[in-house]
Amino acid sequence: MKKIILCTLYFVTLSLGTFAQTQSYKRGYGVDQSKFSNEAIANLSKGAGWYYDWSPSTYLDFEGANVDFVPMTWNGGYNASQLRQFLEAHPSVKYLLAFNEPNFRDQANMTPSQAAQAWRELQQIADEYNLKLVSPAPNWCGWCVEENGITYNSPYDWLRDFFAACPDCRVDYIGIHFYMGAMESVKGSIDLLWEQFHKPVWLTEFNMDKNGMGDNGTADEQRAFMVRMIDWMERDPHVFRYAWFLGRGGILTDLVAADKKSLTMLGQVYANMSSYDSAFYHSVNTRIEAEHYISMENLSLVPSTDTDGALSVGYTAAGSRLAYQVDVPSEGEWTLTLRTAGEQDTWCDIYSGETYLATLQIPATGSWTEWRQSVSALTLPEGKQTLGIRLTSGSCDINWLSLSNTAGIEQFSTLNSQFPIHKSLRNGQLVISTPFGTYNALGQRITEK
Repeated sequence: MKKIILCTLYFVTLSLGTFAQTQSYKRGYGVDQSKFSNEAIANLSKGAGWYYDWSPSTYLDFEGANVDFVPMTWNGGYNASQLRQFLEAHPSVKYLLAFNEPNFRDQANMTPSQAAQAWRELQQIADEYNLKLVSPAPNWCGWCVEENGITYNSPYDWLRDFFAACPDCRVDYIGIHFYMGAMESVKGSIDLLWEQFHKPVWLTEFNMDKNGMGDNGTADEQRAFMVRMIDWMERDPHVFRYAWFLGRGGILTDLVAADKKSLTMLGQVYANMSSYDSAFYHSVNTRIEAEHYISMENLSLVPSTDTDGALSVGYTAAGSRLAYQVDVPSEGEWTLTLRTAGEQDTWCDIYSGETYLATLQIPATGSWTEWRQSVSALTLPEGKQTLGIRLTSGSCDINWLSLSNTAGIEQFSTLNSQFPIHKSLRNGQLVISTPFGTYNALGQRITEK
């Protein structure tokens, strides 16, 4: 028989520190420097580990924000002395991007053979400074360059003929831009690049274009697209790095607001969602932001309506899954706390790896803006493990969770007077009795009712 734990109590406060996941080395953005600031880089650096600005240098303090800047030679007419000067001053630079949308006549405007000819000097600079080289980044094109009777509408065709014209060129990564309406379309295109060239991919421009004609839809549609794309790209070994378009440009897809420093709703998602770092494990007795999962299924992220926290996990339903890597220092009983909001009761099963632990009922709070905690006692093994949450019915938003052996029972507050709490001494120790079980002063369950 399943162990079912119903808890309508919640903590007034939870004295737990918050530890964020590591910064994503994959996640980046393109930025117009004149519309950006050092504060914007610092705000995005919580999740995004690099940026570029379509030029060979930057005056923004990327090193102070602990992020990578990646120079770009926009076309064959780049300033080689400016690039060398910047690289001399910034030995931390590791990569070099090349030639922006070369198959577009109104962008870099370079045929495959022209790009191959210019590549040799670029490769010499990269060799001098021990830089990895990212190929020219074509895109699907309408007004395109032509060569040998071929009009290069297709980025695959342009890259194919570039490599044919430059068989001895060193290219470490494939650069590409894709603006599409669905994650599946982008994934299929990236898979095709891998099959054709067998090199990791830098998707240096992307956002949702609903119909291929510049229709960016709504901010909510962009958010949902962003979450799905990042969930896939962070885990896909063929995607080495990616960059959202745009950091700040005065358009719907901006990550940074008009003040050049605070984050838009999309920027909050981009900076705060999971980095999917498989080497990172959350500690016990800390607050785990719900968006810092190691994997998820059938849900999305929304700006949090709680009193704190940038994001919440939302759009959950039966079948939604979340998993968090945690490091449990000792085998025994631990208290799982979930802070949620919702208009209906929600049921979820809790797992350690594939091992079922408990079923937790999360009572409705009455609205999507009223937040409370639900708790469950779990018996966990010692060591690093994956804590899984699978919704079986209902729906709720989740702001954060925690695993604690110091649950702070003395800070319990009942939802209303029909759920009394009684304190007493048992063998000289404080005992707290509730309608849902008996606890010691550390919040560890002694008995269940």
